[in-house]
Formats: sequence, structure tokens, C-alpha cells
Amino acid sequence: MVKEHGKRPDGFEEKIIYVEGDVASCSGENNDHPLTYYRIPKNGYVVCGYCDIKFANSIKAFLKTWKFLSQV
Repeated sequence: MVKEHGKRPDGFEEKIIYVEGDVASCSGENNDHPLTYYRIPKNGYVVCGYCDIKFANSIKAFLKTWKFLSQV
């Protein structure tokens, strides 16, 4: 059986971590894989290649960007 990327094994809930900014770091839920860094695209998310945790921009970060752009 081939494991699809982004699919967690049965019995595990999808985990999404919201971060402020566009860079996320991950070393697993129990520090069980190498520390990796990901750049989060605007209005998107990234999935850790080791543990399938998703990282997305927080609404607070989005609102800061919107407020800044509306003043330009």
C-alpha cells in the first residue's frame, strides 16, 4: 500500500498550526524528526514532509498585511 502525502494514518486527527509570519519550523510532535523550515505561501499552507502537520498563516498575520496594504 502506498502512503499518500498529507494523509495521516487512520485514528489520527489532522493537525494545523497557525503561525504569524511566513516561515514555520517543524521537528515533529515529539521532536521525532529533523528540524525543517517551510515558507508558507500567502493565503495557503504547507505540509511537513515528515509528519504531515499543516502550517498556515494566522488571521492576525493576514489582518496586519491587509491593514498595511490598505494604507499604501
